[in-house]
Amino acid sequence: DGSKLTGGNLTLLKDNEVSNLVVDAGDVVIAGSTIDVLDISGGRVTTDDILDEILDNIAIGDVSMDGGYLSLVEVDDIGSLKLDRGATLAMLLKDEVDVAAVTADSMTLNGGKLVVQLQEGPTFHAGDCYKLFSAANGITGDVVSDVSKLTQVIIKDAEGSTLMSLGSDMLPALLQVTDNNTVLQFYVDPDLVPEPGTWLLLALGLLGLGAVSRRKRAKAA
Repeated sequence: DGSKLTGGNLTLLKDNEVSNLVVDAGDVVIAGSTIDVLDISGGRVTTDDILDEILDNIAIGDVSMDGGYLSLVEVDDIGSLKLDRGATLAMLLKDEVDVAAVTADSMTLNGGKLVVQLQEGPTFHAGDCYKLFSAANGITGDVVSDVSKLTQVIIKDAEGSTLMSLGSDMLPALLQVTDNNTVLQFYVDPDLVPEPGTWLLLALGLLGLGAVSRRKRAKAA
């Protein structure tokens, strides 16, 4: 009924039922299971459709993280979530702007890092608000009053490449807790966060300046 992983690899396939899974280290792949309580302090927990089209069978109850990495890219409904400093949570941003990436009964957010992956297509635009979390019974914790407790938000494209990385100094202006503390949303402020295409142009410009500088130094030598 209960399992504890302190290293190595564990794969949970279809029809596995675990009452309490504790992950201190190692890698866990969830490919179809029911987990009542998931406690992560280290290691890496991901979902992977290795048996093709069975991810709908994944059910996770209470999730507590004070470290480690958890991917909820293929699991958008959980019981409760507690995220503390040192933890990294990855999620898939929905195509619809008003649909939350992760929904739960309740959430306690005391810090940690968020990795937001976009789906295929143009789903990320300056000036839009994207729902990251939605909790029917409310969001509590330090993030509600001070979202800078989250150390970092990383935005990735559909292929997994990083579009932008936002530190805690920018997050208070970009993350908002709304709807009576039941929704945490990401506001893409066009003054603070340019469009991904603008980031690309800036990067190419910097590369060009670097090349010109190197040529000048070479001529001088």
